[in-house]
Amino acid sequence: MLKYDIKHNKVLEWIIAVICVMIAATFYALAVTIFISPHKLLAGGVSGIALIFGRLFATETISETNIAGVLSFTFNVPLLILAWKKLNIKFAILSSVHVITVSILMTFLPDNLNTIIFKEAWNSINTLDAAIFAGAIVGVSTGFAFHMGASSGGMDIIAYYYSSKKQVTVGRLNTFINAAIVILSIVLFPDEGVEKAMYTIIYIFINSLALDTVFNRNKKNMIHIITNKGEDVSKFIMTNFYRGVTQIDAKGAYTGNHKDFLYIVATSFETLEIAKEIKKFDPDCFITVVPVSKVYGRFINREFH
Repeated sequence: MLKYDIKHNKVLEWIIAVICVMIAATFYALAVTIFISPHKLLAGGVSGIALIFGRLFATETISETNIAGVLSFTFNVPLLILAWKKLNIKFAILSSVHVITVSILMTFLPDNLNTIIFKEAWNSINTLDAAIFAGAIVGVSTGFAFHMGASSGGMDIIAYYYSSKKQVTVGRLNTFINAAIVILSIVLFPDEGVEKAMYTIIYIFINSLALDTVFNRNKKNMIHIITNKGEDVSKFIMTNFYRGVTQIDAKGAYTGNHKDFLYIVATSFETLEIAKEIKKFDPDCFITVVPVSKVYGRFINREFH
């Protein structure tokens, strides 16, 4: 019965995760189709590159988002393979769900979806409004996908892959790619000028701000665990999460009973999963999580185990 319950819970967790990632991907695709594309803005990363090609080859019958949807999936295929081989299988599967959902919606959603939804009110939405709305929606939806163990594909996969390599600065890599996209858009679409590029920068800034508000991947937490199974829990953490554990002998002041006090530092991405798995391993343990502003010493910014 216990094995059945565990298996049943795992299946339910997967179903919930897939549904949540699909919802996040839907909002992502809607933001691109409704706000970004009509105002000739660009997204960051792989989506931005796909939109540039879509804008170059769009016709009267095939919109730029339709083309970008197909190209976005094509560009993401090798990155998803990289995630499958080098990162985490769950991350690769859920990221694939996100990429496929976004690609399908962008490919088949009508290019006049903005006027269908907003009707006459669309005329009152200017480019600045579109950049702010799109940035907020994409940032929040991407953060939601991160919480479920997925990503939006593209640069996020590359960022996670290189996050454990000290010689690579992921933030600079993302900044370089986004800057290149903005410069390329100015060169390829001179009629749209610097103004659209500036609005794209505003979109990217709002997107990053919203994402960091919902989910800060670089944030680190100090996890305190009080348990009667210190040795077993420590081995479980080190084996399954590859994080170092400091174990201290402690005593309950009220009961006088011996307790094991465990100290761990992990990324915010890992914290929820660590707490959830440890509670399954030892339902009677007591866990507290404290934000950490800075870590000095050997700490690998590993996102996946």
